[in-house]
Order: sequence, then C-alpha cells, then structure tokens
Amino acid sequence: MEGSKPPAKRRKITPIAGDRQVTRVSLARAQQDNSTLPAYTYRALKEEDEVRLFKVEKIGSDEWQYDIEHTTLDIAPYFETVSYVWGPDTRRNVLRLRDGRTIRINDNLAKALPYLSAECKTGYLWIDQININQSSTQERNHQVKMMGDIYRRGQRVLAWLGVGPKLNKSTLALVEMVRSSLEVRKCNFDIRVSIEGQIHENGLGDVVAILQLLKSEWFSRAWVFQEIVLPNHALFLLGDLTLPFLVLFLICWTAMLAPSESNSETQLRFPSSFAILPRMPVQDVTLIRRYQSLYIMHRSWCAEHDSWGSFGGTIPLTWLLSTVSPLLQTTDLKDSVYAFLGLQPLRDGSKSMEPDYDAPYEQTLVRAATSIIRDSLSLDILAYCDREKSDERLLKPLPSWVPEWKAPVTTPLLIRSTTGFHHASQYHSWLESKNPLELRVRVIRIDTISTVFALEFSYQSANWRDEDLERYLALDERLMEIQKHVPYCSRERLLSVILTQEHRPDFAHEDYHDQEYNHSVEEHLETYDEYIREGREMGPASGTHILDELRNQTYLVNTKHLFLTEDGSIGYVKQPLIGDEICSIKGCPGFVVLRPCGGDRFTVVGICSVELRSGEIHPDLGTQPGYLYSIWKCNEGDEYTLV
Repeated sequence: MEGSKPPAKRRKITPIAGDRQVTRVSLARAQQDNSTLPAYTYRALKEEDEVRLFKVEKIGSDEWQYDIEHTTLDIAPYFETVSYVWGPDTRRNVLRLRDGRTIRINDNLAKALPYLSAECKTGYLWIDQININQSSTQERNHQVKMMGDIYRRGQRVLAWLGVGPKLNKSTLALVEMVRSSLEVRKCNFDIRVSIEGQIHENGLGDVVAILQLLKSEWFSRAWVFQEIVLPNHALFLLGDLTLPFLVLFLICWTAMLAPSESNSETQLRFPSSFAILPRMPVQDVTLIRRYQSLYIMHRSWCAEHDSWGSFGGTIPLTWLLSTVSPLLQTTDLKDSVYAFLGLQPLRDGSKSMEPDYDAPYEQTLVRAATSIIRDSLSLDILAYCDREKSDERLLKPLPSWVPEWKAPVTTPLLIRSTTGFHHASQYHSWLESKNPLELRVRVIRIDTISTVFALEFSYQSANWRDEDLERYLALDERLMEIQKHVPYCSRERLLSVILTQEHRPDFAHEDYHDQEYNHSVEEHLETYDEYIREGREMGPASGTHILDELRNQTYLVNTKHLFLTEDGSIGYVKQPLIGDEICSIKGCPGFVVLRPCGGDRFTVVGICSVELRSGEIHPDLGTQPGYLYSIWKCNEGDEYTLV
C-alpha cells in the first residue's frame, strides 16, 4: 500500500477546539461605512514574476490590520495561498487597509478572512480576489499564467469550506487519530486499519460525518483542483476546525471502501476513475462525484510530489482535462482549460499556453490542443477527439483534431496517455500551417475500410460490470455478419479482435483485482460460453476472474462498430464509413482512422484497434509496436492536413 508524506506539525484538534470563538472585530470594522475613505488603486505589475501579497498583521487578541505589498516570486517572503469559492461577485464588503484605503470583497471571503487571519503562520496571504486587479484582463491573463508557480511557492494552501456543522467528540477524536498517525509517518494501509477499527467500534457515523463535508460547494469548482495539488501542504478550514488534506482524504477513502451496514462484505474495490461508478455504501450521486474529484486530486498530489502515482511523477494535461474537467464547474468556460495549466508538465525550454480571456471558448480549445501537441511532441491527444461535442457550448464547430474537454465521454480510450514512451523516430514533426484551425502531420496509409457492420456495441445496463455479456457482445450474431464477407473467420479470431490488451489511461485492470491475469482467447471464449450456459451465474472463482477480465477488456469497444478492410483485416472504431483510411500518424502510438474530405485534407474519426496486414492482432496499442517502427524507419510518410 502506498505511503504519503506527512503534513508539517500543526495545531492539534481536541474535542473543545470546535468551541473556540473567533470574534469578528476586524470584519465588523471592515464593513463599516467607509464611503469617505479613498479606494485602493492597483499599481501595474511590471516584472515578469511580480505579484502582490496580502500582509496580515495581528494587533490584538482577535484583531488584524492588512496591507498589500508588491514583490517578485524569487525574493518573496514566506507566504500562504488561499483557496475558496468566490460566490456571487457583489463586492459589497468594504475592507480597510492599514493606510486607510479600502478594497471591496465578496461575502464568502469576508466571512473567511478572520479565520484565515487567525490561521496564517507566515504573515502573508495570496488571495486572487485581492491580489489580482480583476478589472484588468491583461493582468488576469498574466497572473493566471503564473498561478502554478504561485501555489507551488506558497508554504501551504488554506482552503476555506465555510463555517460548517459542529462535529461531535468522537468524530474530532477520529480526525486527531489520523493526524497523529500521519505525523509519526504511519503508512496509509495502517491508518486505514485504525479507521476501520473505529468504524467497527462506533459505526459509520463518524466517517460519514466527514464524508458529508464533500458536499461543500468548494469541491465542485475547477480552480481548487490545482490549488490543492501544487502546494506541499494543504489545510481545510471549517470555521475554527482545521483539517489537513491528507486526513480528509484518508477518512473519506476508508469510508467509501467501508462495507455497507446491510452487507458484511466490502462493496467497493479501489476506484481508478470517475468514469467507473462502483458499488458504494453511499448512494448520493453528488457525494460520489465529489469523492471522485477528491480521489483524483490525491492521486495528482502524490504524482506531483513524488509520493505515489501511476505516472511516475508526471500526469499529462490531456489526462487531467479529460478526467477532471467534466466533473468540475467554472463560471467562464475557458477556465475548464486555464484552471489546469499550472499542472502541465513542460519540457526544458517550452512554455505553457498563454491565457486570453478576450478570446472565444472555441479559440481557447484550439490553442490548448496546439500547445499540448507542440510541448509533448506527441499526437496521443487524438485519442480524445471522438468525445461527444456539445452544441450548447460551442458557437462554431471545432476542428476534428481538437477535443472539447467538458463534453461527455461515451467511448473509452484505446491508448495510454503518458509521456516519454515514444521512440525518437516517432515524435510528432511540427509542420507550420498558416491556418490555426489546421494541423499538418506526416502519415503512412496502412489500409482502407471496405465494409462496416451495422451492430454497435452499447451498454444495456447502467454499470458496465453488470452488463449482460451475451447481449452486449452478441458474438455469434456478429460472426454471422462477418462470415458473409470472410467465410473463414472463426469465433476465436473475432474475439481476439475485440479483446484489447491496453486500457484507457484512467482505468487499470489491477485496480479491480488482486493480480493481473493474462488468459488466452480460448479461455475467454470457454468462460463466455459457460457464462451463457449457466444463466450468467458463474460459480468457480477462477471462472469469475476470467469473466471479470473479459468484461474489463470488452468494455473498450463500447459505442464502436466492427469493420473489414480491403486487405481482409478486422478492426473496430467509432462511427466508421466505407472509404475511411487506417493510418499511422507520426507521433501517435496507435492506428488512426482518417476520413478524406478532398485533396490532402482529412478529418479524424478516432483511434482504432485493427489486425496487421498479416492477420496478426495488434498486440498493444499503448506502446510502439515493432511493425510501426519498421515502416517509419524506411518511410517518411506523406503530408496530410487535419481539419
């Protein structure tokens, strides 16, 4: 079980901590009628890394005075960052600075400020509403670009969840137990055992009380994601109660793994993605989505700080945009991209995308795709292009090579989106185009689709793990259709095409099983037939494992159609047409289906699974197969324009 870095020493919580009162002397003073006082005037930020800091100085037992200072990140004093929900942008609260000038802030920040001031250890806070001139689009663009550096440089982030409900003594004792365990560097597994012991002794009440904190609006907002992931330490504030991020995660994680009160067996295996909705003891959909966001947040935090993660310390921006952006809300649609720019891994010498709040949403998506392709030298972004586009958000159609990240995902990805696995000869070759809506690429044509079979793979149940495999796969029915064109096609060959070894990047087989299983096609076929004979009730444990693997791998063909190529190979892709070309694109690790639209111009249909010319099944869509390496070694390919 993975370990995590413990948080720094912080004020301990005791059962009476929730009773400590913070008076609102400074807030009351700030909200007095100061109409005669001059307003604070923002002085322009002139240096590339220049920022403003909000100085917090204690002048009484529960009273503070404030000031705004200019500095640059390289010489800035120690400071803490603040994460919160803006709420309605009313700015009806007047905050008085030390020199008598005033600044207006929203209601939620006005409520939070006394608590943030009391918790501030460095004497400086960075609060976007105060430290950024929100009336200047130019400054907003500049500071949003710096956001990742700002939150990384902060000593910790203080995340304001609101005043919140009072927690009872046993719940506070649970929080203190987890906090103490982290401080003495206990591993997550041992901490989970301790939490489960308290569940056994006191019931689910305490962990469910903590779980309910996820219903705070804070967990629904996109900007908070990187604000928690980037700093070394994060602390949640619920009025007087302080709750470290790792404490909240471990309790919620254990709560979601806990057995239902009506079932003595654990109902949930370790979740790997928001797209996989497992059986949970909690049935509140909002709570499930908030937990999914928290889980991915923790996974990203571990990867960012080399604690634990599936991506070896880096998480591709495409993965985050695809996985997290649909879960979280933004006031401005452009922030569905900008809110994650601080998490983009950059090569030496490369620069992140320049935010532009004056640009339309569609242009932001195009510029984001271009930035990702240029920086990664990879075209695995094409795996995300067959998402369902939204007519509600888009004023004009996007190019086929540009994903809309907030669009729903109805089909799994066929390649693992990660960095650094491309062979040097397969890096994307950037070819300049005068039209920003076009992408010029180098392509080798592999084959052409000659026949499309009408039956589409589609779920009949709400959960893929509950799917009726006989109805979903319709193996024999599809085989009859194929045999009209390929009489020699066998059930084994068809199932071999359907079974793909590589999984989508936010889903891993080992997350649902004790170990990885690699059964033969014949074993899968035998288990499938047994499943049908026994009325979908599998008895032997070994058969159940194979059945789980069969469900796992055939899940990848959802919403896709089978096709036949001119050379007699079988494959599948989403919504193919006769005449579509199966290609290898330099910089893309899988086969791509392109649709001709005149001259050298093509639209992207999607990543596909297909047999090679020899009839051999493509063994692994997540790595560079020897076949593609060999053809690129002796062929530069043709220049295509993707539109």
